[in-house]
Amino acid sequence: MTLQKSAARAGLRHLGLGLTALAVFVFSPVALRTPAMAVILLGGLVALHLGPRRNVEPDARGPWRLLTLAAYLFADTRPSSAT
Repeated sequence: MTLQKSAARAGLRHLGLGLTALAVFVFSPVALRTPAMAVILLGGLVALHLGPRRNVEPDARGPWRLLTLAAYLFADTRPSSAT
């Protein structure tokens, strides 16, 4: 039962940090938007990486691994200079 409580607590913590980062992105000055977007992007990648490990049986993780790989590739192919 404690494992479920700690997993729920971790999920709520992740949700709270994500909503905070989103609020910073929306309501902050332009100079803080890029770091906030980086935090949001990394949070999503961490969730895609750890979520299936915790919640999906090992033999059913194949599609999740492909989705995670696609997300990592998408995050890596950003343009090097913003206009």
